[in-house]
Amino acid sequence: MYRLMIADDEENIRNGIARGIPWQRLGYEVCALCADGREVLQRMEECRPDVVLSDIRMPGMDGVELMQRLRQDWPAVKVVILSGYSDFEYLNMSIKNHVAEYLLKPTDFDEFEEVFCRLKTTLDHERLRDAEINESVRHHFEDWLGALLLGIAPEKDTRRFLPMLAEEGIDAENLVAAVFTLDGHGGDETGDRLAL
Repeated sequence: MYRLMIADDEENIRNGIARGIPWQRLGYEVCALCADGREVLQRMEECRPDVVLSDIRMPGMDGVELMQRLRQDWPAVKVVILSGYSDFEYLNMSIKNHVAEYLLKPTDFDEFEEVFCRLKTTLDHERLRDAEINESVRHHFEDWLGALLLGIAPEKDTRRFLPMLAEEGIDAENLVAAVFTLDGHGGDETGDRLAL
C-alpha cells in the first residue's frame, strides 16, 4: 500500500476524492486530507506520504509553490496536480517541477484509476530497484568489513563505508575489534573459521 495525501481548499472536494475513489483497490491508503500547501508541509513528517494529490489553486500556499517545496525537500514523493485550468503555464510549471501526473477537472473515476494505476507501477519498480540496491550495498559492506579485519580493505571502499559507520554512531577512530576462533581445536584454525 502506498500512502496518499490529498490537498484541496474545498472540503467537499477533498472528502469526495478521499471517499469516492476505491483507493485500497488501487493500492493506496489516504493518510491525510489538507486544506492547503502549508498544511501538507506541516504533516509530511508525520504522514510520510508516497504521493501527494494537490489542487493547483488554493489560498495560502497553492499547488505551484507546494510542488516546488516538495521537489526541494521531499524529492522522492510523487506529486499529482489536479486543476480546473488547462492553462499552458501550469502544465509547464508542473513539468519543470517533475510532477508525476496532471489531471484536469472535472475528472472521472476512469481517469483517476488510469493515472494512479500507472503511478503505482512506477512506485513498484522504484521500490524493487531500491531493495536490490540496498541488498547489493549490504553485501558489499559486509565484504568490506571482512577485508578491513584482514587489513586488505580497498581505500575507495573505506572512504565509502566509514561515513556509514559514523551514521550508525560508531566512532571509527576509537573502534576496537575482537576476533575469536569458533572451532575450539586449539590453534589449528584457518582464516575462514574466524568470525567477528
